[in-house]
Amino acid sequence: MDIENIIRKISKRPEQQNIFSVAKELNGIKLFKNEIDFSHIQQIYLSYLYFYYDLNMDIVLKKIDEKSLKNFIREDSYSYYKKNKEPESNTKDNNLHLVMTDPKKVKYKTKEAK
Repeated sequence: MDIENIIRKISKRPEQQNIFSVAKELNGIKLFKNEIDFSHIQQIYLSYLYFYYDLNMDIVLKKIDEKSLKNFIREDSYSYYKKNKEPESNTKDNNLHLVMTDPKKVKYKTKEAK
């Protein structure tokens, strides 16, 4: 098993997620002795802590089922889906997009009809 999978399993643990959550909220708890110049392993660990924090938040908000935490493929698939899904629009005309090039100039761009 490679080091990245080990780090991923560690960062997925509820204990690690709780420490991470508290550290984010209070800013008084330090995850590492160093506060800057993180090693590559520390960066991977932090990345997975954030990844599982977001995934757990979506489970709490009922956006996804807890079964998604059963394996890495499901987790990654959901992350890919979430990252690439179309943004929800509250407007009636989804073909109209506002494009700002200059604060004083506003241009409208329409999508081609499919």
